[in-house]
Amino acid sequence: MSRTKGAAAKLVFAGFAVFFLVIVSSRRHLGSAPLEERETPLSGKPWDHGLTQEERDSVQFIPHDVVQTWRRSSYLVAVGFLSPDNNERRRRRQLLRVTSMKYGGMANRANGFTGVALATFILARHPGYGFQYSQLLKEEAQVWNDVISLPMNEGRVSTNKKIGDGTHWGPETEIGMSRKVYFWFSLALRLMPTLAFVSKADDDAFLHVPQFLADLSVLPRRRAYWGYMKPMTVKDPFYFAAGILYTLSRDVAEAVVAYEPLQRLVRIPYSKEREREFGTLIMENEDIMVARIISYLKLDGIQYYVESCCRFNDLNYGFCSGVRDTSVIIHGVKEDQYVQMVDRLRNYKAKPISFYRGYIGMHAACM
Repeated sequence: MSRTKGAAAKLVFAGFAVFFLVIVSSRRHLGSAPLEERETPLSGKPWDHGLTQEERDSVQFIPHDVVQTWRRSSYLVAVGFLSPDNNERRRRRQLLRVTSMKYGGMANRANGFTGVALATFILARHPGYGFQYSQLLKEEAQVWNDVISLPMNEGRVSTNKKIGDGTHWGPETEIGMSRKVYFWFSLALRLMPTLAFVSKADDDAFLHVPQFLADLSVLPRRRAYWGYMKPMTVKDPFYFAAGILYTLSRDVAEAVVAYEPLQRLVRIPYSKEREREFGTLIMENEDIMVARIISYLKLDGIQYYVESCCRFNDLNYGFCSGVRDTSVIIHGVKEDQYVQMVDRLRNYKAKPISFYRGYIGMHAACM
């Protein structure tokens, strides 16, 4: 174990060394290698063609040529890791960059954003910096080209919650996370007109990219909702995909962001007096909010692709199974466990899991 911890420390140190070396040596925007031109709806158009000012602001610290590459690329999926602008989560982002984002198929700065999957980090103006974008956020975005800077305020934490303890950050923070999910989905769909799937993930989770992409390759590109499904026992019960990772096909995501009550609520600043109003869509839980809206929409032919903690692992809770070859997401990893996950899964050649018809929808086999 000490050897693994030593390797983890070296990997994190190396990642941060690269980060700060680039910042010190160059304060200019870092471009990417040119991507082979493809015919897309945005071929030959300016980088910001058709974008609103709000959408431009969301990518303001990313070089224009990188945004242009995203817009011209036909990615299978874009994953948004919700993350706040603080040092603890900055370390988490770096750990993901040097582990999950190094897998084949991931579009990143090192390969000129070629690949089938794009991963970004979804940040906002943090109260710790007076609701301004920090200089570290700006530099991180310019170095790694993967930081979305939403033009909204991050909610203030009002509890003693720590990473991975399964409790609540407080209503202002949690409602803010629901707003971030809405704006991420909306931005991804608008930036990338040929995107097939959009996902949301937690930044304290390890994404096993080979299995994730193998499974996505067999999912239909319409009417799909995939994740670790749990029951929500309210008057009108429904199932929701837990927020560690969930994925919507493009058409389902479009329907969610077009839902008018949600469009209105995400524009309302948080106040305690309006908590009941936010509660109509269960906005204190972003994952439940998305599922609540999907249940209200009653989309014809929607199919739930159902996981359990067999493959969507959560190390925070003892009842979940351990990591296995076919694991897709491992939530609750400690900082020194990211390298362990890479080593544990190194020799497995991912192949699509089989789904069978079950009581909710199509259930993933536990293998």
